[in-house]
Amino acid sequence: KTALHSTKGCKMDDVPNGVKTGTWDTAVGIPDKKTGIPDMTFRYAQDCYVYDPHQWINQGCVAVDLEGGTLGQPLNDKGGGVYALEWDPINRHIRTWVFTPHRKVP
Repeated sequence: KTALHSTKGCKMDDVPNGVKTGTWDTAVGIPDKKTGIPDMTFRYAQDCYVYDPHQWINQGCVAVDLEGGTLGQPLNDKGGGVYALEWDPINRHIRTWVFTPHRKVP
């Protein structure tokens, strides 16, 4: 998983499916601010704003690698890995990769 946390106005809901290799994390069961009742509406976590009312506090935009085993004990069992991030303000994108095990680093 890779998360981006930002101020209001940064959303990833317009990212075309063809340019991403993973999926978005979900935000389900967020308590209503007035009633406290969990909202079980299925939503993808595509709003990077740390206080988005339809996501967990500080959840941000969370990209999930389809490969799995890229964090926690499964990553440790593989001997670790390398995370890389590209920020391109001219073309307005941020991309991340995880290479695990280390021998997969290009």
